[in-house]
Amino acid sequence: MRTPELDSDPTRGRTIDREKDSAIQSWIRIEGWSRPEPAVWKQDPDVGFWVWRHSLMSEPVRILAIHKPLVRLQSAQGLVATLNLLGLAAEIRTHEKVRVWEGGDVTHY
Repeated sequence: MRTPELDSDPTRGRTIDREKDSAIQSWIRIEGWSRPEPAVWKQDPDVGFWVWRHSLMSEPVRILAIHKPLVRLQSAQGLVATLNLLGLAAEIRTHEKVRVWEGGDVTHY
């Protein structure tokens, strides 16, 4: 069973809905990555992201960062549908770090 510490950044008091975290982790596993980690909160200077780290057995760690408003405004199923609509599995296979912004833009960093 997961503990609250895995769902929040105590320095910021940020929490993610467990259903959304679980849905993204399930999507990651379905897309072929073996070890998705629970979401962690990351704050850039002006914007915040929920970040999932995951890896294939023989490849480097991949990072999927989703802009906070997108996570907040969509349901768990809506988030997964958005990832599929944007073709994120292919993006993550070719880029180690992918950000998804509220408007559906995808950037690499």
